[in-house]
Amino acid sequence: MAREKAAEEGQDVLFLCQDMRQLDLYGTVDTAVCMLDSLSHILHTEDLREIFRRLGLFIAPDGLLLFDVNTPYKHERVLGNNTFVYDTPDVYCVWQNQTEGLTTHMTLDLFVPRGGNYARTTEQIRERAYTKQEIEQAACGKFTLLAVYDDMTFEQPKEQSQRLIYVMKKQ
Repeated sequence: MAREKAAEEGQDVLFLCQDMRQLDLYGTVDTAVCMLDSLSHILHTEDLREIFRRLGLFIAPDGLLLFDVNTPYKHERVLGNNTFVYDTPDVYCVWQNQTEGLTTHMTLDLFVPRGGNYARTTEQIRERAYTKQEIEQAACGKFTLLAVYDDMTFEQPKEQSQRLIYVMKKQ
């Protein structure tokens, strides 16, 4: 859908669906954007380092990397070992979390109305929270941190920030 919208607007945007640890952009770019908690799904610091290394191959010198991550606060205090229930006309969702350290295992049971019944699907997701220090260490030698913002703002992160936006510059 994004590709179609970009084409309708006459925009030349490269959209890829790849394993970030094996990223190949087929050339260099001035800016890369990685959103929707994508890096939060990387569970091991060595994989995070490899992703930054791969991005370093394809982002032009002085190019920008923008990404978001969920915070340790969110994993510890919000997701934690909590259960959430969402009841909307389109779906009934039971979201259960089990957190160990900075890693949260999520089970989402989705019930979608079909005829007079519900179709159930289950999704299993794991996320890890990284500290600012861990992110900077993983990017070391490839990117310099320019700014970190609280989610959906240009404000400084707070102790209770749940998601952060990072802006880094290719060295």
